[in-house]
Amino acid sequence: MQPFVMERWQSHYENTVRYNLSESGVHPLTLRELLALADGDGAVDPSLGYGQTNGTVALRERIAALYDGADPDRVVVTNGGAEANFLSAWSLVGPGDGVAVLTPTYMQLPGLAQALGGRLRRIPLREELGWQPAPEDVAAAIDEATRLVVVTNPQNPTGVRLTDTSIAAVLGAAERVGAWVL
Repeated sequence: MQPFVMERWQSHYENTVRYNLSESGVHPLTLRELLALADGDGAVDPSLGYGQTNGTVALRERIAALYDGADPDRVVVTNGGAEANFLSAWSLVGPGDGVAVLTPTYMQLPGLAQALGGRLRRIPLREELGWQPAPEDVAAAIDEATRLVVVTNPQNPTGVRLTDTSIAAVLGAAERVGAWVL
């Protein structure tokens, strides 16, 4: 797998810069700080052993209840977006499959797709269009070989949201060829 260059660069500097604008998580608390925020003693009772890796039945039932007709047995709970992205790419992309990617983007999914043998097709987000894809670029990149279309919205790194027109173009092209949109 190709190194994720931006992530490596960020890792090198993340603890030495005054302002870390690349951080997407929260800084850790000490146990004392965490307990000070807890309501009552209930926070100290949970077991610290391994949990159910796909999420407890109760959690999956509560998540499924948010969506009409969702089956808790088809809900997978992950340890964050990176694991969810990995599982999605792993289940959808095989050798030779087309993967269309709106770029620039967060590079985890394109890297995973390539590592799994996928063929990347970039759909450039055009600055002159307000960081939207041109309809002809969408149509050219998404064809019968496309298995997955990768969309980040709001877009990373610009923060721009895709317009309804851009979303419709991507979804329409993906639907025409039976591709998944992630």
